[in-house]
Amino acid sequence: MRKAFWIVLLILVVVFVWWYRKDGNDTPDKKLSSHFAALCDVMRDNVDSPSTGVDRVFGYLGENSPAMLEQFGATLVTIERIADDNAHDRRAEEAARRIRAPLIACQGTFERFISAVEDDPAALRKAQRGLERFDRTLQILFGSKGLEANLDQILETLE
Repeated sequence: MRKAFWIVLLILVVVFVWWYRKDGNDTPDKKLSSHFAALCDVMRDNVDSPSTGVDRVFGYLGENSPAMLEQFGATLVTIERIADDNAHDRRAEEAARRIRAPLIACQGTFERFISAVEDDPAALRKAQRGLERFDRTLQILFGSKGLEANLDQILETLE
């Protein structure tokens, strides 16, 4: 359960951090990467108070997820609109570097925060409850077999 919990948390963080609050960055991938950096700051500021940190992480994600998802989608559209394959790939690689940079830079902070949450029963309960609710939401939206199975079904009906 513990490993699955952290995998779901990591996926949640990655998905939500893609959403970006407006701070003047000029490309959607820059905006998205700024969210990752901001989320890292939230974790860093709350390593010593993990229960509060869990509240703040979920709060950040709740407030910023719509913009992060928009920026993720805008990044995809920006890249896919590039007709030249070589230019397309270069732009995708550039976006990948931008998006991954704050995640890589935050790895140590993320590990310290997760460890602190695991060591704090109240924080762990909050995190587990939030992740279980999110998982339940996804199961309700996409079915118990997950998004991939439902996409396969959709694609089959289109053929």
